[in-house]
Amino acid sequence: NNDETSNSEGNATVYEEIVGEDAVKECIRILSSLSTDNNGSTNIDSRGSFEEYSIPEFPSSFYEGEDRQQQLLLQRLVPFCRLETQRSSYYSKESNNATNLTVDLDITNYGYSVGEAEILVTKEEEIPHAKKEIMEFLKKLLVQ
Repeated sequence: NNDETSNSEGNATVYEEIVGEDAVKECIRILSSLSTDNNGSTNIDSRGSFEEYSIPEFPSSFYEGEDRQQQLLLQRLVPFCRLETQRSSYYSKESNNATNLTVDLDITNYGYSVGEAEILVTKEEEIPHAKKEIMEFLKKLLVQ
């Protein structure tokens, strides 16, 4: 889930990272809203590999308690590309936040690069302060 906000300081996107069972439920919700037509082609070979790499499978525990329809929806997930990244991670010693401000820089095997600055918060009311701290840090970083 994300919430994109804009202000005079610039744009910021707030994400809520979901993992485990909650992530599977979100996948099921999204897949349920998609068309059942699958006219696209994939590069999955007869061994069930994609571009000579084995395809990770959901652990069987993900299917426990799910109805058959939901299991079929999860099986519709197929790879469409192979993406490798190299990540460099840094943290700011100047951060006032107890969790510290971190910066991740990623570059892909396709040459695309992206950066992310984040502060992890536990309460929604901490988001405005975290955004402000990130923007102040980025301003200092870009001026130097």
